[in-house]
Amino acid sequence: MAAAEVFPVRLKEARHKRGWSQLKLSVESGVCRGAISHYERAYRQPDLDQLARLADVLNVSTDYLLGRSEVPQCRTSL
Repeated sequence: MAAAEVFPVRLKEARHKRGWSQLKLSVESGVCRGAISHYERAYRQPDLDQLARLADVLNVSTDYLLGRSEVPQCRTSL
């Protein structure tokens, strides 16, 4: 499956696992709620800065969001 197909599903799943609404994710990440809605519905894709902010606040890797890894959690230490 391509990243464009995986990203919307993984973003929504990660948000739901935290129990967050789109508004809460928007506030925490600084990405507008409308953009998050568009990402989850596969109408748009985030730029690199927004992708990184979303991954950071959801505590998942960008690779996970893009379907390049099956492991959601970020490594916190080396």
